[in-house]
Amino acid sequence: MSLFKRFSKALAMSLSVVCMFISTPNAASAYDTNGLMFYYDFTELTSAADNASLADFSGNHRNGTIKGTGLTYNPVTRSLTFPGGSNGTGYVELSGAFSTFTSGLTIEFEGEFGNNLSEWERIFDFGVPGGAAEDFWVGQMADSHELALETWIGGVNQVRCHTATDGSALDNSRTFSKWLITVDRTSGCRIYKDGVELQTQIKNGDYTSDTAVQAHGSAYPLPAVSTRTANFVGRSNWEDDGDFEGSIRYLRLYNRALTPNQVLDNATNNEPTGRTSSGGLAATGFDASVYLLAAGVLVTVGVLLGRRKGSKS
Repeated sequence: MSLFKRFSKALAMSLSVVCMFISTPNAASAYDTNGLMFYYDFTELTSAADNASLADFSGNHRNGTIKGTGLTYNPVTRSLTFPGGSNGTGYVELSGAFSTFTSGLTIEFEGEFGNNLSEWERIFDFGVPGGAAEDFWVGQMADSHELALETWIGGVNQVRCHTATDGSALDNSRTFSKWLITVDRTSGCRIYKDGVELQTQIKNGDYTSDTAVQAHGSAYPLPAVSTRTANFVGRSNWEDDGDFEGSIRYLRLYNRALTPNQVLDNATNNEPTGRTSSGGLAATGFDASVYLLAAGVLVTVGVLLGRRKGSKS
């Protein structure tokens, strides 16, 4: 057999083996990254100790820091578990000013609320120490079992957008749900749970009057442009509010409102473009298929040279 025929046969065999190791692309697209301000993935933690650093996978370097005691990583649910308790017991402190949301806003997280829901417990709170300035926050509205977004402008409570589910939105069954809240100047505030839009209602700043329940968005103001210096996950800027008790797998913030289709896509897909579930080498642009192909060619050449050396034909 000629050297060319041997090479062709060996290369074909090597390529067939290589193809077995090259994974095919997922039919579903990765989650949307346009306008992404931060992305914290708590499913891959190595430490939940006080002052442990949390990487921001958005590429914007808004890293977080675990503060206080009682936070733990649960390897079964792959989540960061918050202990609850009085204000400042255990939470995550975020870096960055989070100042401008003039084009819109999207808050997204996957989590479960614990057995003991505290009044006004927060998923996050962005503002200044003491609250009531230019804050905006997401958490439980009082003890209603409803999820709410509240905005303050110039020290005045504007309005509060909350789910209108007769108290069933935040159950304490320890079931993880994917939550998305979007705000823009057209459709207002919309809240989704596991990709399904929930009814919303607006409670005015005087805490007494509600708007009619809306199925597809309620008019709502965007946060004011402001430098926010006290930014937390699991803690309120109001000292009388208790910390969040429950678990969070990931948290994302956008400076625009995702469309309903993008919301549904995000609720389906957890991984960003170019990042594997284990962190992996994909985030660095490493293309395993190229290297496997090169390895196959080298193996083929090596085999042929070995045969050529020992062959008398």
